[in-house]
Amino acid sequence: MLQQPVSPSSQRPLALTVVLVCDGQATYLPRALAHYAPLAEQVLVVDITEAGQVAAPISARMPNVSYLHSSLVGLGEDLHQHLRSATTPFAVIASPAEFLLPQGLEQSLAALAEQHQLSLCQGFSLGYQASRQQVG
Repeated sequence: MLQQPVSPSSQRPLALTVVLVCDGQATYLPRALAHYAPLAEQVLVVDITEAGQVAAPISARMPNVSYLHSSLVGLGEDLHQHLRSATTPFAVIASPAEFLLPQGLEQSLAALAEQHQLSLCQGFSLGYQASRQQVG
């Protein structure tokens, strides 16, 4: 059985909102939610597919996950409104196909908290696409 990722040092969720932007990546979403939901205080799934193809009832199963269907035209305003209601001091935008490592997120949050003049961090992330012939 896979262990759920949690903050390495505190064993509590990080004071972080993870924004997962889904554009035709519904197959990656369950894995991404299993990774990020126990890791972060809040997770926002932003579905930018035309028909809202990502399942909206996600938030009913996971109390710290909320769902937003948006078009690319109104995405900026929709995100701004949603993030204004976030209860965490920091947010990260990720694709469901990415894995942001818990230790990296924790180090980034610590650096941002210590150095108030900073407003963002950039790091590395891992993603993969599996096929029968190769992993890319």
